Amino acid sequence: MDYTFTPKQVRCSCSLTHSHYTRYIAAGEGLISKVNEAVADVLKAGHVALCYMQEDEGVAAQASDILVAAGYKVTRIYYADGTEPTPDAAEDIINAADSIRAIIFIGDSQLCDIAKYAASKKSCEWIYLPTTPDVAHAFSPIAIFGMGIGIDCIMCKPAISVIIDDNIMKRCCGRQIAEGYGNIIGYRLKCYEYSYAVRIRGADYCLAGIRRLGMITDNFLNSDNVSAAAVARASVKIGLNNQMYKLDLMCNSDVVARVIAACADEGRSIGENMPIAAYVLAGLYAEQLNMDKFNLCIPVDRVGAVNELCRLCGNDKIAAISALKSIDNHAKEWYMLSEYRQETQADLDKYSAHLPHASRIFRRLYDDAGYWLSKYGSADKFISIGRSVLNARITSVVESAV
Repeated sequence: MDYTFTPKQVRCSCSLTHSHYTRYIAAGEGLISKVNEAVADVLKAGHVALCYMQEDEGVAAQASDILVAAGYKVTRIYYADGTEPTPDAAEDIINAADSIRAIIFIGDSQLCDIAKYAASKKSCEWIYLPTTPDVAHAFSPIAIFGMGIGIDCIMCKPAISVIIDDNIMKRCCGRQIAEGYGNIIGYRLKCYEYSYAVRIRGADYCLAGIRRLGMITDNFLNSDNVSAAAVARASVKIGLNNQMYKLDLMCNSDVVARVIAACADEGRSIGENMPIAAYVLAGLYAEQLNMDKFNLCIPVDRVGAVNELCRLCGNDKIAAISALKSIDNHAKEWYMLSEYRQETQADLDKYSAHLPHASRIFRRLYDDAGYWLSKYGSADKFISIGRSVLNARITSVVESAV
């Protein structure tokens, strides 16, 4: 049994003190039996909501029995398979009894935003028991609703506790493992995007946190262990690191992966599309860095780029344009890029060198690795999406608040 208790405050090399919000994490075999301990850390007794996906009803029933035996009143709320994470989907929890003082969510990370949003509205804490290994998003203070361009980012509470039961992880199929593994590939490239934001755009991110994210992703992607349990543990480290250092920027990797998921029409998750987004963006970033000259008198055609994105993913044009972020000092960015081109290129090389090897492992997690080579879509389409996103400078509420 492997328990990890996270410190509330950590003194950083940047001379600042960074804080964790999540305070209880447990990982090991048979830990669903400890769900009452996680709840007791937040609520000693009382009424809790147990929310779960229909396909996870067996896990939910087991957790419910344990909580009832521990003296808790439990209200069970389930969601049909295929439910999309939206504020409306959270209404079932929000409208439940006012006496509910904690929420336990059982399911995959794409849907945990439902519990995150509901907990914020009910002013209570939420506990996460994942059934897939992609758990990093549970540690983020942001709930993200929608796909493609028109997404809503809402500030909420991260999970106060996370319990990873290795017996549940062992049931995960290759595709579920690939989703978590794909997101870790994406987080590796995000290290470059964060470094670029600090060096070129003057963003206020702690370099120690970026370096630590790079170390976590590098150690995992160089490991031979790609089991669901190993992916889950790496995902926890990433989520905690990002929470502590406030690495919550909606990167280009996230936007491109979401646009591909919205327009590819293959039912693939954001995490499954992340390796494609990373590959495309690494090539486009290299192309950008190889430009010796840039005509600052001709601005990027952002409206044209949005029109292209609308054509590719079918989003409403007005909603798409409203998501554009104007670039206040485009000339300064290109001046800084020319000044720090060598250092920026070194960062890109470091944070994209893993892509060929990691992508092969990612594909082989599927029963049919050839699916990604023959059926998923053309490379030209993905490159077109990536280029349009970069030109349009799509952003989110999170980035605007930085």
